Amino acid sequence: MNYVIFAVKVIKNSGQSFFADGTSLTELTVQMPQVRKNSTKLILQISVWGKLSYDVAKYYQPEDYVIIDVIFQLEI
Repeated sequence: MNYVIFAVKVIKNSGQSFFADGTSLTELTVQMPQVRKNSTKLILQISVWGKLSYDVAKYYQPEDYVIIDVIFQLEI
């Protein structure tokens, strides 16, 4: 397993939506900070599900910074 932590800037909070079973979903468009002056901007779409989705929709607005931790496994 691999573990990565990112500090990203919120560009757009798309708001909250719900599925037929009542599951909440909030989507954010975020940007990674540029390390070098001429590097390209890396923009990501983040989806937050469940109970955390309510807090994300309520409190995070554009220009806020968020810390995201990701756990993943590479299959080769």
